Amino acid sequence: MAESASIRNRWDYDVAGRFGVAFDRALVYGKAGWVAGRFDWNAADVNCGNFCTTTRANATLDGLLIGLGLEYAFLNNWTAKFEYDYLGFGSKNVPFTITCSAFCNPLTFNQTQNVSADKHIFKVGLNYKFF
Repeated sequence: MAESASIRNRWDYDVAGRFGVAFDRALVYGKAGWVAGRFDWNAADVNCGNFCTTTRANATLDGLLIGLGLEYAFLNNWTAKFEYDYLGFGSKNVPFTITCSAFCNPLTFNQTQNVSADKHIFKVGLNYKFF
């Protein structure tokens, strides 16, 4: 019996605001906003070639972005930053297509399942100010 499953985050984007407090050359900030992302779910279960089940779905999920960061101006025009972002894609009912084949007789049906996703991102950046 062979089983495989995958979840793929095809893309995501966010709209967020940054707010903070400056101490000398350092900026400590928080970040909050909205995020959306496209996900694909695929699973297969094969038993010796006699019985096969595949499950597939895709959906766009959206939710909340929350972040924390530190940016430091180490030279007049150069800054470095460290940032952590949490992307909480809320839950959504998604229709999954399930295909079963037993001895070459396929049967397809749909089943709705509630799904959600979270993503944790750590960023390191180097910035140059032109003005």
